[in-house]
Amino acid sequence: MKFNSQRYELANKKVLHKVKKQWVTFSIVGCSLLGFSGMMALSDNIISKADITSNYSDTGLVKESQNIRPKPSDNLINNPSQKNDLNGVDHESSQHENKESQNMDIESNDISTNNASQKSGSNSFNQEVYESGNNKENKQIQNTKSTPSNDKMNNQSNKESSDNGVNQKTYQTNSDNNIQGSQKTNRSTGNILSDSQLQSNNKNVLSGFNNQKASQKTNSKFNDFNVSGDYSLDTQQNTGLKTNPANVNNYNTFESKLQMNKSTYSVDDNGVLRINEGTLGRGDNLSWSNKKDFINTISFDGDVYLNNDSSYLFSYLPKLQKIVNGNRLHFDNATNVTGLFSSNNNLTSFDNSNWNTSNVKNMSSMFSDCYSLKSIDTSNWDTSNVIYMDRMFANDNSLENIDTSNWNTQNVEDMSWMFYNSSNLTSLDVSKWNTSNVTNMGIMFYGNGKLKNLDVSLWDTSNVTNMYSMFNSDLNLKKLDVSKWNTKNVKDMSWMFFNTGVSDLDVSKWNVSNVNNLSAMFFKSNKLNTIDVSNWSTDSATNMSSMFRDLNLKKLDVSNWNTSNVNNMSSMFYNTVISDIDVSKWDTSNVKDMSYMFQNSRISILDLSNFTTKYNTNIKNMMSQIPNLKIIILGNNLYNIKDSGLNSNVLWRAVGNGDISNPKGNILYTSNSLSNLYNPSMADTYVASNSIDVNSDSPKLANSLVNPDDSTGPKYPSGLSESNLNIKATRTIEYVDNNGKTLKSPVVQTVEYKRNAIVNFSDVNNPTVSYGSWMPADSNIDSYPAVTDLQIDGYVTNQKAVSSAKPFSNSENITVQVKYIPNKVTVDNVIKEGTPVDSNNPTGPKYPSGLSESDLNSTSTRTIEYVDNNGKTLKSPVVQTVEYKRNAIVDFSDVNNPTVSYGSWMPADGNIDSYPAVTSPQIDGYSSNIGVVNSKVSKFDDGNLKITVVYTPIINSFYNERIDIYAYHFRGYTKPNTVKFYDDSNLVQFNNNLNSYKSENGSPMFKVLEKVHNSNGSTSYKVQMISKYTGRLSSKIAYLLSEDINKVLPLYYTNENRPNRIKVIGSLVCGYKNANLTGRKNIYNQGKILYVSSIVKDGLVYRLQLTNGEYITANRLYVSEVK
Repeated sequence: MKFNSQRYELANKKVLHKVKKQWVTFSIVGCSLLGFSGMMALSDNIISKADITSNYSDTGLVKESQNIRPKPSDNLINNPSQKNDLNGVDHESSQHENKESQNMDIESNDISTNNASQKSGSNSFNQEVYESGNNKENKQIQNTKSTPSNDKMNNQSNKESSDNGVNQKTYQTNSDNNIQGSQKTNRSTGNILSDSQLQSNNKNVLSGFNNQKASQKTNSKFNDFNVSGDYSLDTQQNTGLKTNPANVNNYNTFESKLQMNKSTYSVDDNGVLRINEGTLGRGDNLSWSNKKDFINTISFDGDVYLNNDSSYLFSYLPKLQKIVNGNRLHFDNATNVTGLFSSNNNLTSFDNSNWNTSNVKNMSSMFSDCYSLKSIDTSNWDTSNVIYMDRMFANDNSLENIDTSNWNTQNVEDMSWMFYNSSNLTSLDVSKWNTSNVTNMGIMFYGNGKLKNLDVSLWDTSNVTNMYSMFNSDLNLKKLDVSKWNTKNVKDMSWMFFNTGVSDLDVSKWNVSNVNNLSAMFFKSNKLNTIDVSNWSTDSATNMSSMFRDLNLKKLDVSNWNTSNVNNMSSMFYNTVISDIDVSKWDTSNVKDMSYMFQNSRISILDLSNFTTKYNTNIKNMMSQIPNLKIIILGNNLYNIKDSGLNSNVLWRAVGNGDISNPKGNILYTSNSLSNLYNPSMADTYVASNSIDVNSDSPKLANSLVNPDDSTGPKYPSGLSESNLNIKATRTIEYVDNNGKTLKSPVVQTVEYKRNAIVNFSDVNNPTVSYGSWMPADSNIDSYPAVTDLQIDGYVTNQKAVSSAKPFSNSENITVQVKYIPNKVTVDNVIKEGTPVDSNNPTGPKYPSGLSESDLNSTSTRTIEYVDNNGKTLKSPVVQTVEYKRNAIVDFSDVNNPTVSYGSWMPADGNIDSYPAVTSPQIDGYSSNIGVVNSKVSKFDDGNLKITVVYTPIINSFYNERIDIYAYHFRGYTKPNTVKFYDDSNLVQFNNNLNSYKSENGSPMFKVLEKVHNSNGSTSYKVQMISKYTGRLSSKIAYLLSEDINKVLPLYYTNENRPNRIKVIGSLVCGYKNANLTGRKNIYNQGKILYVSSIVKDGLVYRLQLTNGEYITANRLYVSEVK
């Protein structure tokens, strides 16, 4: 291998490397195909704890991780740049910023190989892998032995050489320093992060792990590939990662169509990757990587067998949509299928039900990031030898269900991230899984937002150490039984139940004695009703930040917790509704961050008597915005609490020698002054008090300080001076009449009084003053004396005395008036009984009964009725009235029993004292017995009068032989049953047939025009016929003999014969809004009974007004009176 400016080709691809500021190219020749494919095996970029924590800014936010997992197409070997003293390989790592690429650059230098520790023909590689968590664990991963001559992967039965073993050391990143670092307070701004920021920060950190975790457990042995000397490789993704292992030899070139282990494959013009019968080697995907953006289908055209290590074989094919003949892919030889189909974004489904996975040990990331994959048939898989299942279905957010119910998971150690962000999963049966060997369950079900039920009740969790974010953001998870879990070895439970939908969670019997990180464990699981953690042993806990934040719990018992090792309690009870949290026994001597601990909670009593804070302890807004906080107990180990944010609108008073209900402290503190002035010598119980008493013997000047030692504290308002608290009260008794005229000299009385004041400082800038009751300055003189002599000649009052009384508290001077009225009062208006004589003196004399409307006013009436000789009313009666009134005199000689006397009745209107004359109305067909009802002088003593006008019918007169009326022949009225109509006045009969004029109800209609005297001496009526077709007057004129007039009736009901009740006899009639029959409202069918209120005339015709206000025709052919 030459190291100069010459350029070489690596598998027909140029790779540039910058080593010690010189660009070096190299070429590998003579390498066997299998050796080349072995070189192409991937090792993830490994990120250290320092790498992660360096991404945190001072604001507490986490930057997007810049470590990106290289894809299989990158043709790279990435060696972790970390210090490792095992097997003679020393890796020193450093981190700096590449200003040209703006990517993290990790360089590894001084790499040497201790030949004494290696056997001939073998290589030893050590990989130090960091994972989420606090503690470090060593895991021995499957070791495979290889030599340059090997062209197959050794299977499990091969003898493993300890010299060739890949020693993988696993670390769990301190979640407090790393992922949980994003949950901390933004200290540079002093603001607590919002939920969205917390989640965003969490995801930012998670994204840094997403592309690393999957391949960390891959058995990355470089079989058939000897490495010695120095070289440098850069990734195609420009991650900036560089490695410097030794020389590379045993290389070879290859063509686009390649034969390996008797399996051939090609990519046709349609984007189909066709793989023929045979066994695939390692890293074969690299030969089609230049067409990875073109492949849309994989077709297994024969029985294809996977190699031992088949990791990432079919991954990162962005256009892959389907796999044909998936059941012809055989897993018999495969032990490592890490990322086999990962990151195939458009792959929706394929047939995989018959795969034999009995030898597989590593399924990490097998289907991760297959965003479009909706279903996978795994029901018959044999997983009995699988050790790693982490990230297996991560980010498969289209996956709706997967059958894993019969999986044998007895050997699985890592299930972290397994179903991460499979947000469309609605059901998952893992109830029968054997989890006895699992150590890592972190983020296992994170983001399964549609999962409602999950049965993990029988899981054996005795070996689990990491449960970080296990059920994070499972919003619809309603039921979760973890009551029997053995958590004795768990070290990280942070964010475990964040934002879940679980309402009942039994963790009362959990052993958390080894848990370091409890931060955000129940954060935002606001549907939880109760959590019993009273018996938890928290001896090892160091981080409790946001643990119970945003919960709706009504009670929580943490009184017996051991918090001696906790260093972070920030936001622990932030925004909880718990009213009582007993932390009185807590040891906070090691806590460095208590910021926002109780902010926005509903705590009413806070006992911090045992709390210890130091000058560098962060307690920013620890007690901010706690509206219900009324009692706070401060101890003698509290320092520097001025940033605690104690409620600013509350004043505090120490209990001192008093008690909670009656504090006796001499000083009233504002929240600011208590926070600023507090020191251990002030340890006491402080009670929220917004008011202070001011005694009358110690008045206060306006704007004087309440606490003389607090120049910025509240000041007394006005209203507390000598004159406000001490008065000389005066009562003046006046004697006046209704008009305010003084009838007797007034009496003046005085009493001296004092009172106390209460100042309310709810609004410190605008305090208010309220006063107590006035108390006599001299206890022997506490009221005005009574006055009993109130008699004044010629006047009366119902007040017997002016009583003894205490002065009003809101006035120095009181005036009392005794009002009088004359002995007798004349009343000419209606007055209600009990009305005071003087409206300004409601307690004075009152009017008795006998002064009402009926007592002082009366009405006389004369009623004229119009009836026939049978007493039937033919016309509405006429009612005439004359109004009368009189005065009353009230005698108040006995003011408590006044008497009433009355004057004479007089007409109310002096010009109207008689009833006017009334002419009797003419009614057709009748004659009256009284033509005019004469006028009459009214006398009150006559009472009410009634006059009756009687009408007698006129026989055979056709209603006084009227003309210009409509009429009709009514059949059956008399016999013969016909009416003769003549065509002229000479009585020439033109038609005796009644049917020729028959209307729809059989009665011809006509209008009487005039009365005619014929030449033969007879009398007839000239009539105009009504058309039976239109119902209107026709041009036909005829004459009707007077002798037939008794066979006809007026066509319309009139006021003279108005019916009260009618029946519809036509087929139907309509009810109208208006009298001219417009605005139709109703239709009444034949036989309907209707009630009439009046009859109105419209021209020569009449309308009936019904009691409902509608108008209908008064035509007798359509309606008939019902008696």
